[in-house]
Amino acid sequence: MMVQICDQVTGESRWDGAQKKNVYGCYVHGIFDDREVADALIGALLEEKGYGEEAMHSMDYHAYKEKQYQILANAVRENMDMKKIYEIIEKGNAAECFI
Repeated sequence: MMVQICDQVTGESRWDGAQKKNVYGCYVHGIFDDREVADALIGALLEEKGYGEEAMHSMDYHAYKEKQYQILANAVRENMDMKKIYEIIEKGNAAECFI
């Protein structure tokens, strides 16, 4: 799997990425968040394993990520002194921080 990376300042571009058997990698952060890229990857893996595309099911990745962020946020709220956290945020360097 190769992706073309374009420098928005210089306009220069280069190809990046690697694949060996069922291991894929790329320098571009979040490349697998793109539905087309993810579908192509899953399709290639299914084909390699002898399954047809009918075995692939779709999910809303962004909704899944948002749900996971909410689970994390709830865990932080339940286990941190949020009043103190907001005090530190509001006062910045002037806040008295005792951990």
